[in-house]
Amino acid sequence: MTKATSAHERLLNQVGISIGKGNKLSLDEDELKKSDIEVLKTLFTGHNSFASKIMNKGNSIANAAGVGSSYTKNGTYSKAVSQLANSKFDVKE
Repeated sequence: MTKATSAHERLLNQVGISIGKGNKLSLDEDELKKSDIEVLKTLFTGHNSFASKIMNKGNSIANAAGVGSSYTKNGTYSKAVSQLANSKFDVKE
């Protein structure tokens, strides 16, 4: 996801979104309020937009995780994906 974010960095900066330490996104609300609506549309709508690329990457990760851990050798469902999701994605930093 960092590749897609870096590719859109110029547009993100125009709307007050910057890439900080550890690739963490930061929002300047005042800059966002002043930004051009067309730049926002370019970033967040359409097939080749930043939002679309991030969504597609997230879906690819979810699909790969699901395929890799759907069943155990005994034919039962693996708990690995739900444990990973609960431990990594639901935690607020």
